[in-house]
Amino acid sequence: MDQDDAIPFSKVLSSFQSLESHLFEQLSRIKVQITNDRKELDQRIRQLEDDRRKLEEEKRVMKEYVGKVDEIVEINVGGQRFTTTRTTLTSIKGSMLESMFSGRWTIQTDKTGAYFIDRDPKFFGLILNFLRDPSIDIQMDEYQMKLFRKEVEFYGLTDAIFPSTQLTTVEEAKGNWMLELDPETCGPDLSFSNNNLCVSKTKNDSVWSMAISKKPVPLQGKSYWEISTSNNYVTFGVTTSFVKDGRRAWGVDSNCYGYNPRCQYRVNGKASAIYGTAQDSVPFKIGVLIDMSEGNLTFYKNNECLGVAFTGLKGMTLYPFVSVPSATSKIEFIQDGKLPQ
Repeated sequence: MDQDDAIPFSKVLSSFQSLESHLFEQLSRIKVQITNDRKELDQRIRQLEDDRRKLEEEKRVMKEYVGKVDEIVEINVGGQRFTTTRTTLTSIKGSMLESMFSGRWTIQTDKTGAYFIDRDPKFFGLILNFLRDPSIDIQMDEYQMKLFRKEVEFYGLTDAIFPSTQLTTVEEAKGNWMLELDPETCGPDLSFSNNNLCVSKTKNDSVWSMAISKKPVPLQGKSYWEISTSNNYVTFGVTTSFVKDGRRAWGVDSNCYGYNPRCQYRVNGKASAIYGTAQDSVPFKIGVLIDMSEGNLTFYKNNECLGVAFTGLKGMTLYPFVSVPSATSKIEFIQDGKLPQ
C-alpha cells in the first residue's frame, strides 16, 4: 500500500468513536427495554399473587359455606314456613331449638313433612337471622321488644340474645369509676363540698350553671347513682362533653340527655316530652340508671321507676351532670345508691 493510499488515523479514530457511540446508544435502549420488561413482569407477578389470594379466599368462603349447608330443614311456625339448616338451628347449645333438632327427639310435622312449632311466626325470622349471624343489631320499640323477649325466652335463647350485664353502682365501681364533680370544668357561681359530691348555687340570678362529673360512666354494663335535692326545679342526666362556660340549662342542646322533675320533661336539645309525674314536695331523691349495653337511660323518683327516657346511647362517652338554676338549689350526689327493686 502506498503511503498516499493509507487511511488517516484520525479517520479511523472517528469511525471507532462513531461505532462506540452507536453501541452505547443500543445498549442504553436495551437497558431501558429490560427495565420496562422487568416492571411489566413484576406487575404481572403481583397481579397473579393477588388473583391467587382472591382464589384462596373464595375457596375458604365456599368451603365454610358448603360445610354449613348440611341438612336443609323446613319449619312451619304458626302456619308460616321457614327454610334453614340443622346447623343453624343447633348453633346455640342448651337452647330449645338445639334440643329439638339434635336428633334426640321425635318432632311433630305437618302434612308436607315440615317440622311444626305452634308459636307466633312474627319474630321467628329475626331469631333465625340471629342464629345465622349473632352480630346483628336488633332494634325495635319498647312494646315490640317485650313481645320479642317472650319469644326469645320460649326458644331458650335469652342468654344468647340478651346477655345479662353486671349492675355497677358508684360504690361497687371504686377503683374503676368514681363519681366526683369537677369544679374546674363546671359553670360559674357554684360551691362544692363533701369531696365534690355536693353542689350549691351561690348567686341567686336565675342563670343556670352546670356541674359535671370528672369521669364518664363505664362504656359497658349498667351504672346507677342517686341525687338528693332541696329544689325540684333542676335538671339531671348525662352529657356527651364538657362545656367551657357551664351555662347549659335544661339540656338545651343535643349533647345533653336530662330530666326536669318540676316540669315533668325529659329534654335533649330543643326536643322535650312529658315524662314522669309531678313533684311539688321537696326534698326528694332522683335515681339515674344508664345501661350502656342496651344504650338506655332511665330515671327513678323516690324509688319509683319512671321508665326509659332515652335510647340509642350505646357507645357514647357520657358524663353525669346536674344543671342548677338558683341559690335555693342544693344537690347532693349519693355514692352508695342502690337500684330500687
